Amino acid sequence: MIHWRGTDRIIRKAYEQAAGGKVDDAVAILRESSRESDPDGRYTEAIGMILYQAGRWSEAAECLLRALQIKPGDAQRMFYYASASSRAGEWEKALRILEEEAHQDTSSVAPIATKCLILLERGETAAAREAYKHAQLRFNSHHKQDAYAMGLLEQCAESLSQAKNETATQPQPNPG
Repeated sequence: MIHWRGTDRIIRKAYEQAAGGKVDDAVAILRESSRESDPDGRYTEAIGMILYQAGRWSEAAECLLRALQIKPGDAQRMFYYASASSRAGEWEKALRILEEEAHQDTSSVAPIATKCLILLERGETAAAREAYKHAQLRFNSHHKQDAYAMGLLEQCAESLSQAKNETATQPQPNPG
């Protein structure tokens, strides 16, 4: 079994490889280590994040979903999984997983705030606004001290504001 400090060292080495342009080598390092032991999904998550940063959306989504299945409810894994899935064109799958997470943990803000961001990417501003309101209610009830949830909500609010401004500045049809 690998000690957690060894895990950190291996993950750091893989990120260094990826930063140097050797994404496949980084993934190979992590896959080999995960075969030995990955009870909390940290190697699997790191593979997903490296693939995400490389723009390999489908592969990233697959790894991040496995990491999320190992550790359900992890807000960061959920966000990046949904983002990678949507960028891979798998919008419905991303939204379904977020809905499932929101129903499993009725106090969690992350799946609903992430849903808001995904809906905005799709141009579904009205549905995104409703998701944002729902996330705000959960946040006010359960998470006033949760910095990650607060950051997601701020990102949603900013994106909704931008969408509103873009809509307001679009040329209006000339009635004459």
